[in-house]
Amino acid sequence: MQKQIILDTSDNKKIYGVWDRADGERGLVVVVHGLTGHKNEHIFYNAAKFLNQKGLSVFRFDLYSDETGGRKLHECGMAFLMDNLSE
Repeated sequence: MQKQIILDTSDNKKIYGVWDRADGERGLVVVVHGLTGHKNEHIFYNAAKFLNQKGLSVFRFDLYSDETGGRKLHECGMAFLMDNLSE
């Protein structure tokens, strides 16, 4: 079963993800894409199907998104990190 997930962040952004839930779930694998990647890249999409067959659920999400409220790549960097370390 596949379910769309939207997580709210502390900086008022949204993280868009997909939970590919396995029947008889034995565990969860969290997939994080590379710098310019996305949750539906071929390797992650097919890995979710393979892992589901092995009884493992998979959560794939986008670090950056064009969807409403999603974080944009150009908004992230060391300045963003340093400004938010004290929180």
